[in-house]
This record gives sequence, structure tokens and C-alpha cells, in this order.
Amino acid sequence: MFGKKQALQTNLSFRFLRWIIPLLTVSFVAFGVAGFFVTRESLVSFSQQSSTLLTDQTRVALINWIHDQIYLAQSIAANPKVVNACLNPTDDKARAEAHAYLQEIHDRYQYYENVPVGIRLPSDKPLTIDYEGQQKVVRNGGFFLDTVQGRTLGKASPELNYVKAMFDGAPYYVSHVYPSLLRGNPLFVVAAPVKSQGQVIGYTLVAPRMDYFTDLFLDKVKIGESGYLMMFDEHGKVVAHPDKKLILNDKEKEKVAPLTRRILEGKDESFFESYEGVEKLYVVSRLTKDSFDLPGAAAGSPHLMANDWYIVSGQPKSEIVKSSTTQVYSYLFFSVVLAAFVAILLYRHTTRTITQPLLKLTRAAAEIVRSGDLTQKIDAHTNDEIGELSRTFNQMVDKLREMATSLRQSLSSLVEAVTNLEAINAEQRETITRQAAALQETQVTAQEIKQTSNMAAQKAEVVLKVASEADDIGRSGETSIEQTLNWLTDIRTEATEISSKIGELGARTRQIGHITQSVRDLADQSNMLALNAAIEAVRSGEHGKGFGVVAREIRNLADQSIQATHRVSDVLDDTSNAITTAISISEKGAQKIDSGLTQVKTSGETLRRLSNIVRENSSAVRQIAAAVSQQDAGIAQIFGSVTELSKAVDDTVKRVETTDRATEAVKAVTAQVQEIIKEYRV
Repeated sequence: MFGKKQALQTNLSFRFLRWIIPLLTVSFVAFGVAGFFVTRESLVSFSQQSSTLLTDQTRVALINWIHDQIYLAQSIAANPKVVNACLNPTDDKARAEAHAYLQEIHDRYQYYENVPVGIRLPSDKPLTIDYEGQQKVVRNGGFFLDTVQGRTLGKASPELNYVKAMFDGAPYYVSHVYPSLLRGNPLFVVAAPVKSQGQVIGYTLVAPRMDYFTDLFLDKVKIGESGYLMMFDEHGKVVAHPDKKLILNDKEKEKVAPLTRRILEGKDESFFESYEGVEKLYVVSRLTKDSFDLPGAAAGSPHLMANDWYIVSGQPKSEIVKSSTTQVYSYLFFSVVLAAFVAILLYRHTTRTITQPLLKLTRAAAEIVRSGDLTQKIDAHTNDEIGELSRTFNQMVDKLREMATSLRQSLSSLVEAVTNLEAINAEQRETITRQAAALQETQVTAQEIKQTSNMAAQKAEVVLKVASEADDIGRSGETSIEQTLNWLTDIRTEATEISSKIGELGARTRQIGHITQSVRDLADQSNMLALNAAIEAVRSGEHGKGFGVVAREIRNLADQSIQATHRVSDVLDDTSNAITTAISISEKGAQKIDSGLTQVKTSGETLRRLSNIVRENSSAVRQIAAAVSQQDAGIAQIFGSVTELSKAVDDTVKRVETTDRATEAVKAVTAQVQEIIKEYRV
């Protein structure tokens, strides 16, 4: 049956393809042949425009690159180390610092052939430089610094165009392209003046290799399959070319002489010319030397660039025409592919709009008969007979699906009810089981509480006896505290009296001190009188000798009295200090006694309150003992009630088990009905 359906699908689709594929193929082939003749000239024009854009972009890149070299040359010329070296060319240190700076620049820019510095000297005063043991003679305009191990020291002269331009005050100068003296590769130099106080004292050069630029912007460019870029100067010298033998070679440049003459004439920016037997399209972009003149330069002033440069692209004409021929073949191929693509689209459209809907209806009916799948849905987006048949089929399936859905919903409600009932029974069984376990634990706990209550009653009696003894001890403590308080009060009174007596003793000591001072004054006066008597005895001569002896004795006694009064004064001072210390100690003792009295009073009050608390506790203990006895009787009643409640819970567990068995039976019947309804998918 399926093979017949596939054959039906194939026949219906190919009916549309018998006439449409040949018609499309012929139309597209005619379009491709006509396009060959129409687009051939436009391709040549497009090639000219593309080449013009490429050569102009290369010219702009070359201008920017040269401007970068000018900026770098001017930066080197303005460096203080270079200026200092030009001002002091015989100073080895100045030359060494400038050389290190130049070498750093040379190492950074590997495409420079050399980064030398020339100096301006009087024509009759050359400069001799010692370079690694060799004497180098430098004259006016010559190099006295370079970055090629001294191989160019002493080279250059004012006759060179870039040196002459520097000494004439030009801000910079770009030379023509010439072969390198060191390696022979093409290069040009960019010069900038070194100035001090507005005067030119030398110049700097950067010598970029032209092959570095051509390698980046010319040699790697391919125009079509074999087209390329090249460069000439205004004298017809080849500056850049894929054939390296032509570059700056006067012998080989005759090969391109017709081309260079046509370019230098400047009549056409693009033209066809034969080279080595191949006709090519050449497009020229000119870089004029006045592009680097300063803005506002006067007419006829010297140019700052030596030559004009020409950037030329060349592409074989056959490649341009070949691209149009290739385009025709592409059109033919595209026409065949497009015809096949349209045929496939028509085939898929026939299959999608006619054959596939019929196959879907057949498969849906077969699937419902085979597996009861009522989820079959036929998309009916058309208004033809097939669309109407699809919608009618969908309505029939919808009616069947509504019947199955209603039955499935009723069954789902029944399953949900049974599940809820089973869950409720499980919860009740779990709750009752927990209650039974809790009652069992409660019964055991009640028994333990009963035993504990008996022990509490016994302990209450013991605590009551201990409280009575604590009451007696508290009363005794109160009596002892009162006696200690009275004793400390008496000590405080006696200590006050002792402090008073010691104070009186201090006053007496001070009086003795005053008396001692008076004795000392009398001794001093006696000493003075004895001294005067001795003087008078000396004046009296022999008659006064006896009186002089008495005067000396009196004087000795006065000295002894003074010494004795000093000793007495020292003793009195020590006694006074001791009395002061004793008074201080007495006062501190009185303070400590007062503190002790305060503490003893506080302890008495605390002990008195403790005694009252003990008395109150004794009464509370008696009440607790009575309450514990009543609690023991109540706990016995609770124990009996818990036992009866445990029996009731056991009966409830049995009833829940009976409900579980009924629920399992309903659940089994529901599962059987559910298996039947599963045969239909909705």
C-alpha cells in the first residue's frame, strides 16, 4: 500500500516538470549569451577603475610613509644629544651619547640602511676623529657619526643635492632613488637640518630602503591572475618591478623604454601597450615632487623632493576578456542549476500541497486503527477538496478525543480521590501510631514521676530539719556580730584618745625646740663676749693674761653648748618626725577601724536578712512537703487514665487497618480501568 502511495506522489510531481524545466533552461542560456556582449566593455572599465583606485591608494600610502620619514629625521635632528655632538664634535662623550641614540633608532627601524649625522665645518678646517683606533678625516658636509660601524665616516660633501639643500636652509629634503653603497639595494635618503640658535650646524639622514616599501605595498599586490604594480621616476629609471633585474639598471631599462616614454608623456592615465608580446592595460598614478613643498611656497622656489615618481599597474587584456568569458560560462552553469532548483521546488510544492496531505490522512487513519492514537492532527490550510477532507477528518478525531478525554478526566478524579483517601489513612495510621507510642512513653514517665514524688517528699523533710538548724545558727551569728561591733567601737574610742595624746606630745616637743633655740642664742652671745674679753686681755698685757685664760674657757664652754644644742635639735627633729608618723598611723588605723565597723555592720545586716530568709524558707519547705504529698496522689490518678487511653488507641489502629484494605481494593479496580483507557492517546 505504501508503495502505491509513493508512486502516486512521484507521478503527480513529475507532471509539472515535463514542460517547465526545458523552458527555464533555454531562457537562462539566452540571458547568459546576451550578458557576454553587454558586460565585456563594462568589465574593461571596471578594471580601469579598480586599477586607478589601487594605484592612488598606493601613492597615498607612499606619501604617508615619506612624511613619517621626514618627521623622524626632524625629530633626530632636534634631539639634544645630536645637537650637542654637532656643537662639540671632538668631545668623545658627546659623540658616544649621540651614537648610542642613533643606534637605538637604527635597531628599532630595521629597514634603514644607515642613520648618519653630517657636520658643517669651515672649508679649510677638517675634523679628525679617532674611531676604534682608526683616524677618520671629516670635511665640511661629511658624516662624523653613522650606524654602520664607521664605514661611512667622512663620506658626503656639500655638492650632494640633499646636503646643499640643508646648508641652504631647507626644512627637509627627499632625494632620488639610487643603489646603496653598502648593499646595492635601492634606497633614498630624507635629510633634516641640525640647528643651534637658528644656525645650521649639521644635518641628519635616514636612509629607508625602497624595497621595504615595495615588498609591503607593491610586490604582494596581484591584479587578476598575473597583473602587478611597478614604479618609475621622472628619468625613466625603474624603481620597483617584479623583474628585479630591471630595478635601477640602465642596461636593462631599454626593455621598458616604450612604456616609460608613454608614461612620461603624461597624455593618458590609462592605456593599452604591448610588453614582451602581451597587450596589457596600464593605469598610472603620479606622485609629484611639489607634493612635499611647503604650503604657500613662492613660485620657482627649489623643490624639497628630487624627482617625480610614477606608480603603474599592468594587467593583461586577455585576463580581463577571460573574466567576461568565464562569466558567460558561469551564467550557463547558473541557468542549469537554477532550472534544477526550480524543478526541485515544484516537485516539493506538489508533494507538500497534494501528495503529503493525502499520505498524512491515510497514516492518521491507520494509526488510530492500529494503536488508538487520537492525537492525530491534520493541518488543513487550503480551501480545495483535500483541505475540506482534512478538516472533516479532524472533526471526527476531535469527537472521539472528547469522549476519551471525558472518560480519562473521570478516571483521574477517581484516582485522585483514592490517592487522597490512601494518603489520609496513612496520615491517620501514622498519627495514631505516634499517639500510642507517646502514651506508652507517658505511662512510663508517670511511673517515674510517682517514684520521684515519693523521694521528693522524703527530701523535703530532710530540708526542713536543715532549715531549722540554719535558723539557730543565724541567730547565734547575729549575737556574735553585735558583740564584735561593740568591741570595735571601744577600740575606735581608744585609738582616738591615743592620737590625741600623741598630738599633745608633738606640741611639747615643739616647745622644747624653742627652748633649745634660746640656749643656742645664749651660747652664741657668750662666745662673742668671750671673744671680746680675750681681745681686751691682750690689750691689757701681763695684767690681762689671767683674764684671757678665763675668757678662753668660757669660749670653749660656749662652743660645747652650741654643739650640744645642735645634737638636741637633731634629736627633737627625729622625735617630731616620729610623732608625725605615729599620728598618721593612728589616723589610718582609725580609718581602718571605721571601715571594719562599716563592714561588720553590713555583715550583720546581711546575716540578719539571711536569718529571716532561712525562717521564710522553713515555712516554704513545710508547704512544699504538703504539696508533694498531694502531687503523689494526683499522679496515681493520671497513671490510671493513661492506661485506659492506651487501650482505646489500640482499638483505633485496628479500625484504620480495615479502612486500608478497603482502599487497596478500590485502587486495584481503578488501575484496571486506567489500563483500558491508556490504549487511546488524546
